[in-house]
Amino acid sequence: MSHYDRIRFFFQHVEGHSVVTIMRSDWNQLVLSDGSPTHLEELPLKIGGVAKDAEVAAIAASGIANPSPGIDVVRKDLDDDPYIYNTDHYTVVEDLPKHPQYAGILKKTGLEETEELKSTLESWVWLVGPQRIDGVHWSKEIPDYIKNAKKRT
Repeated sequence: MSHYDRIRFFFQHVEGHSVVTIMRSDWNQLVLSDGSPTHLEELPLKIGGVAKDAEVAAIAASGIANPSPGIDVVRKDLDDDPYIYNTDHYTVVEDLPKHPQYAGILKKTGLEETEELKSTLESWVWLVGPQRIDGVHWSKEIPDYIKNAKKRT
């Protein structure tokens, strides 16, 4: 098992959710650098499977200058009438070596932190989820912060 696979496996175990990665350069191209919610036309490929099961009504992401980066996917599900908009949240970890669980993850993997490992981990952005946020997951309308997200130009 590769270092990446070991770290991802234990990170998933610690978080209790699926963990996927995208390259930092791709993430930086997706979101506005000021941290404000950014309207996305489509999901990052690795979490795109959520769109297979339901109609995606809106997607917004925020990061870089945002202290709580994430991606929110709003699915439209008429079976949940009148709360037809279901929002799934993905927490984004932009710098895994600064994550509070990082030392424990390394310990469980049996890996030693090296500059090479740290540099490799910093080249990825880690997406954790999906999670349901109380008061947001089921709603009658698309949440304002998602509806009003700005497009990246």
